[in-house]
Amino acid sequence: MSRYDDIIDLSKVEPPKLIDEKEHTQIYEEIKAEYQLKWPEFEDESEFEPVRAHLHVDAQMGYQVRARINTAAKAALLASATGTDLDAKGDGRSTPRKLIKAGEDGAAYIMEADEDYRDRIRIAPESWSTAGAEGAYEYWAKSVPGVRDARAYSPTPCVVEIYVAPDDLSTPADQTLLDAVSEAVCARIRRPIGDRVTVKAAEVLNTPVIVTLYVLAGPSVDLLKDKAAMQATEYLLSRQKIWKSLYRSKLDGSVAVAGVEYAKTSLDDDVLVGKHQIIWASSLTVNVEVINA
Repeated sequence: MSRYDDIIDLSKVEPPKLIDEKEHTQIYEEIKAEYQLKWPEFEDESEFEPVRAHLHVDAQMGYQVRARINTAAKAALLASATGTDLDAKGDGRSTPRKLIKAGEDGAAYIMEADEDYRDRIRIAPESWSTAGAEGAYEYWAKSVPGVRDARAYSPTPCVVEIYVAPDDLSTPADQTLLDAVSEAVCARIRRPIGDRVTVKAAEVLNTPVIVTLYVLAGPSVDLLKDKAAMQATEYLLSRQKIWKSLYRSKLDGSVAVAGVEYAKTSLDDDVLVGKHQIIWASSLTVNVEVINA
């Protein structure tokens, strides 16, 4: 199996809807119409009509049941499961969530983020290969505590290079982490003995980003800034994977929220990376300038 064959991009999978989602008022009107069919003499003239109150209760309960069914459907799929539901999906593929940082002095434990964990669960079947597929190498490398991302690459037959990026991208992977990955894919327990594997630190491209939003005067400037920052952060985090380039057009699109006249970013062009590189958006600064209409 290879990522280039039939692996689905889970970010593009629409959440399932086992039943149609309807608003409370829509459900209420349907129940009311059914009630009037059975009791034509019913007249809904007062806001405090007792029957009307009961119908509203029924509608609210129906709304909650529909929402619960669809929520349960989302929890059942890898593409949309989160939290403990995602943990259950991982257990089904013998892939537990990684501990990122142990709690000290009463502090909470920091566990692997849902999106990183989802990616490891997705490629878990690759680890069942006994032929040294690239996905198998990447699965076992990513399963090492302290590894954010890993990429396997074979420049020539029987030669494998694994590039590793640490959780903390302020510095490249240190030798201790590289040794741990080497042990995780060693010929003694896991890889084909004919493969010659080298584990290397991925080059970290420090890419601070500055965004300037140009907006008209109004009371919602801070809201626009917060929303643009949230969307830009989401896009930048999605780029913090080995061999994931940062595209200026997509960054511009992420900050083009409703209410912003136009925006400028500090990127002069796309930041293109190779198989051995990873982008680190070390900082995101969002400035706002109010312009005259």
